[in-house]
Amino acid sequence: MKKFIFFFVAALAITACSNDDIEAPSAPESSVNVIRPNSRVLRNGITEEEYFNKVVNYGWKEVATYLVDSETGERSTHDYFRGYTDEQGVHHGGALGVCPIHFYFMPEKFVMFENDFESGRGYTFTLYTPEYDWEHSAIDALEKYIHPSYPWMRDYPYMYIESVDDDQMSVLIPTFSAAGYLAAYFNSLYIRMTPEELEATCIKHGFEK
Repeated sequence: MKKFIFFFVAALAITACSNDDIEAPSAPESSVNVIRPNSRVLRNGITEEEYFNKVVNYGWKEVATYLVDSETGERSTHDYFRGYTDEQGVHHGGALGVCPIHFYFMPEKFVMFENDFESGRGYTFTLYTPEYDWEHSAIDALEKYIHPSYPWMRDYPYMYIESVDDDQMSVLIPTFSAAGYLAAYFNSLYIRMTPEELEATCIKHGFEK
């Protein structure tokens, strides 16, 4: 199996409250031509209404992440971050130097929480301004990092939201090799945080709502 060093181009979360009356903010028109994964990779998609009624104003906690082949849509059988234990009881470790990402989505911003121990900064957060492409179920971020040698990375959004219900969400996040080409997608599965979990996550990462 090929091993890649991945650049994250990725996602986030916020508190639980009723959002039936929330109107979609007038986010700036996207400046990218979004590349949509083929139907073998992106199986479903969500609407603008689903996003603002079910995703926004909630925190989302990552519970599993799998690599997805960018051509065939084949998903790995073990968790990318946590590895797996074989039939002989031997554990095969997951990725080193990276950690799962949690989110908090607000009407006009979203936050990515990560445990950035590699840099010595500990628990950190990044605040983004979203751009939407509902035709492709895609969310981009104005502040996302674009490698100067690979400007075409702009053609890939921050994430695609595959599906969401009252307490679970599935997203696809493009990942890139050290050489700069699209290597695969992360398929991350999330569960909705309770208000208490979101509050604790914000405090731990130093984010003030």
